[in-house]
Amino acid sequence: MAHFAAGSQPRRSTSGWGADLAEVSLDASLPPAQQQTRRNAPDGSASSMRQAPRSPNPDDFPTHWLDAERQHREKLMLGEGVTELLRDRDYSFILGGAQQHYAVPSIGDCWQAAQSAIYRLVRACDVLDQDGIALYTPAIDNHGDRSFSRYTNVTGQQLPKLLSYHLPPQALNLAQVIEDALEDYYRRKREGLTKPNGEIILALFDGEPEHQRALVKTLVRATYHLDHADELGIGLLQIGNNSIAEGFFSLLEEDLKLARARHSLVKFAKIDSLELDSLAAFLQAVAHR
Repeated sequence: MAHFAAGSQPRRSTSGWGADLAEVSLDASLPPAQQQTRRNAPDGSASSMRQAPRSPNPDDFPTHWLDAERQHREKLMLGEGVTELLRDRDYSFILGGAQQHYAVPSIGDCWQAAQSAIYRLVRACDVLDQDGIALYTPAIDNHGDRSFSRYTNVTGQQLPKLLSYHLPPQALNLAQVIEDALEDYYRRKREGLTKPNGEIILALFDGEPEHQRALVKTLVRATYHLDHADELGIGLLQIGNNSIAEGFFSLLEEDLKLARARHSLVKFAKIDSLELDSLAAFLQAVAHR
């Protein structure tokens, strides 16, 4: 698994995807960001991030949310009904494709059609996560095997170009990446580095995942690491129309119950069902089950 600072970029983009948005800031309506600074990520690596008007301090997040500019962005993206449960959280995104698509045509076109919904969702989470989201994407390791990369502290200024490099994504072992994201959460929790309300992990996937038993086992085990049910939520968002994948994801919550999960951990939806006015409702459903 490769880890990159937020400012790191792949060498070349995927042609034909997101070209109209690659150079556009998600915060284009706001004043220009201040000059970039360097800070150390929790794991000690140098991460690039734009300095906020106030220096982020985990101890004064509630005060930070009184900032008028931040409130304005939140209202534009998520409306008036944002609960406190969505604030003071970290947000992680997983982008991946299935190894096999069972004759479902034009997977690239499905991602293209979902482009606007994806950008709305990542922008909403950027508004809620003041120090930048984590982004997981497919990669090939030094041995030519499938792996993944993790970008940390990715801000709204960096997301459009970064997404243009990685969408539509290649095949990804969803179970492996979710396990990595959860292990990273457990580590930060042990070290006191998580935010007061925990984390939301959102996985965008276009087919039936491999290693389904491993995925269920990982999710069940996660419920035993939580102090309370609302501290961690996982949203599974399907790209395109694949009835086999939809059947698996929609039954996953019931499968977790049968496997003796302590809490309801996942929420499933199709990406094309998320309109602008339903983003907050979906995120709240992920956060509070």
